[in-house]
Amino acid sequence: MGFYVVMITINEILKGVDKPDLAQVSETLDEQATPLALASRNWIADSYKPKVIAYLGYNDAELFLKFVVEEESIRAIYTENNSKVSKDSCCELFISPDASDCYYNFEFSCISTLLMGYRKMGESAIRPNVEVMESVRWHSSLGNQPFEVKIGNFT
Repeated sequence: MGFYVVMITINEILKGVDKPDLAQVSETLDEQATPLALASRNWIADSYKPKVIAYLGYNDAELFLKFVVEEESIRAIYTENNSKVSKDSCCELFISPDASDCYYNFEFSCISTLLMGYRKMGESAIRPNVEVMESVRWHSSLGNQPFEVKIGNFT
């Protein structure tokens, strides 16, 4: 298992704006955040690598994350949070605020089903309660309805 350490600076955006509209967040991230390209595709042996760009920002109350993905085929059948999101088309973000061996893991399917946890390297994840999960705001350009495999070019 590989362990990657990527240190980045995250820009503060929309300072003082309480629960900004997600369209405004998206536009602001496009304008003010540094785009981060996919660094690795772990756990899969083939050479296929979708085009993935992530944008990160924060304000006093929220962390903002935007993935822009181009895929040849997609699938999204899991709709319950903390389910097997990795079996669908998904992106992951790992954050260790203090660069220790403890980190937060956010896994979003392409319809924004979320698997979230906090863990120490090598240990089982601690999953958040329903209230925390429901506090996550999201928007997917593909909507939130499940679907079987679709072939084509998707963004």
